[in-house]
Amino acid sequence: MLEEARPLPWQRIVEAELTYSNSHNGFLFAPVADGYTQPVSCDDAIEALQVRNIPYIVGMNANENGSLCAVAVEPEEAYRRQVRAMLGDHADAFLEVIGMDEDPICAAAHGGLSDMIQPVMLAWCDFMAKQKDRRPSYLILL
Repeated sequence: MLEEARPLPWQRIVEAELTYSNSHNGFLFAPVADGYTQPVSCDDAIEALQVRNIPYIVGMNANENGSLCAVAVEPEEAYRRQVRAMLGDHADAFLEVIGMDEDPICAAAHGGLSDMIQPVMLAWCDFMAKQKDRRPSYLILL
């Protein structure tokens, strides 16, 4: 499979990722719920507090999603809907922080995914820290 992928132009790989991501909901880089090694999705496990009581280290690097700059920016309203669906009551505060009203194209293109993931990671660590008898969670943002 690797040999087949090597000659592909990067545009074809980005197109395939967009086709897949537009047809699936949820975080694409999470483990796949196969019913055997991963009995439920990560979202379902977290919601039901079925995550293991082990120390966690989560984080991301600055501009970790820089490859997405090659992708055309979604229309502004589509991006706002995506943020609202993901962050609910916190969406307006997030949109304000990334400067969506001042420069929507810049906010979505340069901050978009990284800025969405970082608060979610922080919220997860904060939530886990408040649970009784939980091992520590560490958040690293570089």
